[in-house]
Amino acid sequence: MQKFTRIPSQCNNFPRTPFAHNVYDRKFVTAGNHANFAQNDVQKYSGATAQQRGRAVLRNGGPRCCAAGTLPPHSNTGGKSPTSAAFIDFLTFTFPRAAGALEGEEGAVLGVVLELERHTGLTLSSENPGGRNFYQRSWSLKTMAGGLAAGAFVAVGGNGDTVCVNLPGTSTALVRDWVAFRSWLEGIGAKITRVDLAHDCHDGQRTVDDAVEWYKSGQFAGQGRPPKCSQAGNWITPDDEEGRTFYVGKRENGKLFRAYEKGKQLGDAQSPWVRFEVELRSQDRTIPLDVLTRPGEYLAGAYPALSWVQQLQDKVKTWAKVTKITYDKLLREGRRAYGRLVNLMVDLGHTHQAIVEALQRSDGYPKSLESIPIVYGQGVAA
Repeated sequence: MQKFTRIPSQCNNFPRTPFAHNVYDRKFVTAGNHANFAQNDVQKYSGATAQQRGRAVLRNGGPRCCAAGTLPPHSNTGGKSPTSAAFIDFLTFTFPRAAGALEGEEGAVLGVVLELERHTGLTLSSENPGGRNFYQRSWSLKTMAGGLAAGAFVAVGGNGDTVCVNLPGTSTALVRDWVAFRSWLEGIGAKITRVDLAHDCHDGQRTVDDAVEWYKSGQFAGQGRPPKCSQAGNWITPDDEEGRTFYVGKRENGKLFRAYEKGKQLGDAQSPWVRFEVELRSQDRTIPLDVLTRPGEYLAGAYPALSWVQQLQDKVKTWAKVTKITYDKLLREGRRAYGRLVNLMVDLGHTHQAIVEALQRSDGYPKSLESIPIVYGQGVAA
C-alpha cells in the first residue's frame, strides 16, 4: 500500500478558488511524487500569473494529484451509500466562469477538473479539435486508470461566458458522495441543463410491454394533451438481440421517458434486464440541484406511471451486469474472429502462454470496457 502525505505550506503560492479549496495547499499525493510535485510544479509556476499556471498545467496533460487508480480523500464523513430508489445516469451542468478565481478559460478548466478529480477521480485527457454543446473549446476527461471517460468533457468559450461539464452514466457512476457533489455545485452557482434519472429491473419485474399498457391507460397524461409515444427496435420478433425501446414525450420539450431492454442492448439476447429512465432538460423549467440527492423521489413523481419506483437500487450490481454482459459479448466476438487462428497455433506446437503473448496488446482494454467503473475496481469475472 502506498503511503500518502500532505504537501507542505509552500503550496500556498497557488491561488485559492471555490473549485480548489483543499486542493493546492492540502492535496494528498503519494510520498514518491511529493518532492516532484512540490519542487517542479510549485517552483516552476510560482512566479507566473494564475492564467499562465492554468495554461501550463493544461498543456502538460492536467494536474497530477495521486497514483493511478487511487482517489484522494475529500471528506471525513464517508462515501455515499450504493443504494437508492434511482440513480443519475447522465448529468450536464453549467456555471459562470467568473465563479472561479483562476483567470482565463484555461484557468477555469483547470479549476473544475481539479474539483471533478476530487469527487470522481476523473482527470484531464486532452483538448478536443473543436468545441462541444455550442462552446468554442472543449477538453475530454479520463479515469485515474488512464481509460478515456467516453462522452465526458469540460467546455468553455461563449454561451454567456459559462463553463459546461458533461458527464454520461459511466462518469456519474464514479461520484463518491452526491451530497458533497451537490454542495460544490451550489457553491459555484451551477445550473443543471440535463439530468437522466434511471431505475433498473434486473430480473424483468417490469417490462417495456408494461410501459405500453401504462401509456394506454393514461398514466403518462398530465393536465393537458397526452404526450406522444414512439418505439424503436424490433417489435415484430421481440427476442431480437438489439432489444426494444418505448418512448413517451419529446426531447425538445424538455421531458422524455424511455423504457428499454438494457441487457439485450448490451448484447445478451436472453437478458430480462429493463431500464426505466426519465430525461429532463432545462427548456422552460428549472431543474433543482435537489434532484442529485433524491433521484428516486423525482423519478417516481415524474409520471403517475412511475409511482411504483421505491425499490432500492444497487449501483454496484448494475455495473457488474454491464461488465459481465459486455465481457461475454467480447469473448464471443473474439472466438468468432480468431478461434480458428488459435486452433492453428495449437496444432503448430505453440504453448498456451506463447499464444497469449503473440496475440496480447499492451495498450489497454477494449473501448467498450475501458470506461466501465467496475473494471477498475473489481475486475472482470471469468
